[in-house]
Amino acid sequence: MSKSQFPIKLKIPITNFEHWGLGFYWSLVIGYWDFKSQIEKRIFGKWIRKNNGFTLIESFFVMLIITVFTSLTLGLIQKVRQEARDVKRLADLGQMRAALELYAHFKGAYPPGKYLVIGSDAAQALDHRGWVAIPEEPLYLLQAPFDPLSKNSPPCVRGVEQPCAYSYANASSTDYSIRFYLEHGVPPLSAPGTYQLTPHGYRP
Repeated sequence: MSKSQFPIKLKIPITNFEHWGLGFYWSLVIGYWDFKSQIEKRIFGKWIRKNNGFTLIESFFVMLIITVFTSLTLGLIQKVRQEARDVKRLADLGQMRAALELYAHFKGAYPPGKYLVIGSDAAQALDHRGWVAIPEEPLYLLQAPFDPLSKNSPPCVRGVEQPCAYSYANASSTDYSIRFYLEHGVPPLSAPGTYQLTPHGYRP
């Protein structure tokens, strides 16, 4: 074979490969490029250069990614808000527990009440008379806290599966119960649901 024949024979396969498609030709020449990815790259590359935009498939995937991230973000925000409200609930209960213990220390018994909604008009504060609307000295709790979501809701009772108002009940002079609801759960109460605070701690 002479050197002058080499260029002539070299043109034949190039022409055939151009007929089949430049993507397929270059995939064989380069070797490590996958045929399918090479064709897609050239097709979408030409389309983008001509139209300067997204294809329908690309737009779909962009929308899908945005939707997924939005859902995850909203779910995380909702979880954080629930936990923040639960933390406030436990802080409220700690404040009320301290006030009730102070009341019992000076009065010799816990204040009377049955299914009393703490923070309502009838239980705005805790003074020497018990839960009252308008407090007077000596005071044990100037402003009674209320549930972050349920100030005007019915009082919490056993089995309630939604936020409800703090409910106080006095079973005896040496015992009381404050029922409340946690949306998500925070330590030491790690699960959502209705609980009660007693002089002996938290109970289901």
